[in-house]
Amino acid sequence: MIEHTLEELDYSRWPNVVEEELSESKRCRYKLLKQAIEEACDGVKSSAICKKYQISRSGISYLLNRCTAVHRDGHLWGYRALVKGCRQADYKRQKESTQVDGADGYGLAGAFTRLLKQYPEIEEIIRRTVGKKEAGLNVSSLHLRIIKYLRRTGLTTKNYPLNTKLAGYVALTEHIKRLIEEGDNQLGRARYGPDVNAGLQAMSGKRGVLRPLFPLEIACYDEQEFPFIGTLVIENQGQEIDVPLSRGYFCPLVDQYSAVVLGYSLAISARFRALDLLKAYESFITPWHPRQLSIEGLKYAQGAGLPSGVVPQALGRHIAIISVDNHLSHLANAVVSHLRVRTGTIIRFGKVRHWISRQVVEGIFAELQRRGFIRLPSTTGSGPDDPAVDDPVGKAIKFRIRMEQLVDLIDVLVADHNAHPRLSLMSKTPNEVLATALADSPQFSVVPKFSEVFMNDPQVAVEIVIVTVRGSRESGRPPHVQLDNGTYTNDLLRQDWPMIGKKMKAHIKGDFRKIRVFRDNGTEYGVLGVTGHWARTFHTRETRKEINRLHKEKVINAQCEDPVTIFMEYLAKQASRNSQSKKPKITRQAGQLANALHEMPTPSYRYRTEDPEDAKEEPTMESRNRRAFFRGQNGDSR
Repeated sequence: MIEHTLEELDYSRWPNVVEEELSESKRCRYKLLKQAIEEACDGVKSSAICKKYQISRSGISYLLNRCTAVHRDGHLWGYRALVKGCRQADYKRQKESTQVDGADGYGLAGAFTRLLKQYPEIEEIIRRTVGKKEAGLNVSSLHLRIIKYLRRTGLTTKNYPLNTKLAGYVALTEHIKRLIEEGDNQLGRARYGPDVNAGLQAMSGKRGVLRPLFPLEIACYDEQEFPFIGTLVIENQGQEIDVPLSRGYFCPLVDQYSAVVLGYSLAISARFRALDLLKAYESFITPWHPRQLSIEGLKYAQGAGLPSGVVPQALGRHIAIISVDNHLSHLANAVVSHLRVRTGTIIRFGKVRHWISRQVVEGIFAELQRRGFIRLPSTTGSGPDDPAVDDPVGKAIKFRIRMEQLVDLIDVLVADHNAHPRLSLMSKTPNEVLATALADSPQFSVVPKFSEVFMNDPQVAVEIVIVTVRGSRESGRPPHVQLDNGTYTNDLLRQDWPMIGKKMKAHIKGDFRKIRVFRDNGTEYGVLGVTGHWARTFHTRETRKEINRLHKEKVINAQCEDPVTIFMEYLAKQASRNSQSKKPKITRQAGQLANALHEMPTPSYRYRTEDPEDAKEEPTMESRNRRAFFRGQNGDSR
């Protein structure tokens, strides 16, 4: 008989059984065995127990060993082991697997488990197939690899699993399912995707060590691709052409304590950047004003708005920590260095696609989708299998779902979210919770506000570039700064010859025709303006880089009088040409044009092309191939 510890024999701590759920025969047997085991644990002599309950000594020892065995849940089996039919160990087949004709699967209990023991290579095949696969494990392909291996070992159709109709496919599927249920996270990720493991941490009852006790202690930032398709309007000869746009990104900054959206930015381009995080932060410290809505009947709810516009106490406040993921755009110097030094905010990085660590932001995404975006005809839904998705590009053009209206809708939904009561906030709105906590609260007295000088000129959403002053007194070239094929200077720099060769920091914000430069010691030098053809039309640095790229590829000529206008006309022409096809598609040119218009001082999503009689001939690059070189202007050979 196995010796048991006093802790194991303490049946008061054993998992119990609801006797009323058992059948009458099982209940009588269970009560009898329960009393016998309790007396055995209390030290009653085995002879007395055997005589009283008609149980042998070996029977008492067998039942006691079952009750004190460890269950897979980590606890003792306890009274659960006394229920009739309760199996503690999995069935292990010992005999060779045989197959009866006409009864596929009958008599094959435990055959697959025995097969795995005989051929351990099968588990290695499963692991190699899983590898680093993120989602969509093809069980049929895996089954084919296993069958090929078993054939090479010499198995024939007389052996399991080749002697069954499905060759053990169902058993393999059940085996994978059982491994996932037992906690195989690698296999679960390969079968259902990376988010399946992140969701396991939700509703666990555990609380993080670093959690906010008051608003603005921890804010979360993330990006979500627009769940809809919008259009850009191109006016050509009095005709409006709706051009579909690629899905941009909604980039909110959300307070983790109150779930209030502190600020947000929109990335109309096909990718988001570090600058979008800086813009979201700057929208938090810039007074918010309601937009002039272009949709009839659309209006803001009472008390709606961002905190910077409706909660006076929130304007100018610091954010202690911002949680972001490890996306490369968040590791840029603009975030890691400039934002941290400029605002004093701590940047806390988490895993990419690990939504549970920033679940308050994901909750905002789900709420906006449910309250507004899912109702749009051009919605992309939750995926291609969503029944609500039906030709979003075609419907965006058919119903003229324009980007300007969608931007209005986003602003209204975000503002209304901050004024919507939440059960988690005791039926208060996020704005109310924030206003109450910041109303002369002693907890926030030690956290200073931004200075008035900072608030008047935040300089947060800027791109910082190190530049060198060029020039030559001997050659008569006055001091200047060269940046992206543009020459920058001003009256002060043109006469400041000792600055040649020195480095300065250039702050780029919005209009790339002007840059703000600072010396190495941090003092401001002034604003430099670009000279030449780049000074005619507003453009951003991203736009100029794209123009230079197209010039290098000989698509357009950037050495003309106004390269920005030529670039915009080129994009409009290419986008309009595609939209007039039978099945319009989303093009890169349309997204670039929309992004350029979005960055304007007054954002607009409508572009008017030049009239044919007023338009100048589009400059093109002179061909430099051999045939053109050896021909004259009339096409004759030289």
